[in-house]
Amino acid sequence: MFFKHHTNNPDIVDILERTNLKENNEQELIDKALINFKSGTNHHQAIKQLKSQLQVLAVQQKLSPEGLKLLQTLSKPNFPNDLARSSMTWF
Repeated sequence: MFFKHHTNNPDIVDILERTNLKENNEQELIDKALINFKSGTNHHQAIKQLKSQLQVLAVQQKLSPEGLKLLQTLSKPNFPNDLARSSMTWF
C-alpha cells in the first residue's frame, strides 16, 4: 500500500476506497472516514479521528496486520506541511 503525503486529500480518499480490511470493525472505521471525507468534514480532523480509533484497537491488540499497516501509513510524518504549519505558530 503506497501512501503519498496525507495533505493530498484525493490520494487519501483513493487509498481508503481501495483498502478492504477483513475485520468488519476496522472496515467500518474506514467507511466512516470515507463518509466524513465526502461530507465535507475537515480532512485533517477525519484522518486524526481514524488514526485515533485504529490506535485504540492496536493498544488492545485487536488490530489486524493490514490495519496496522494502514495505521503506520497514516502516521507517517509529512515534514513540509507539518513544519510549515508549526512555523506559523512561532510568530
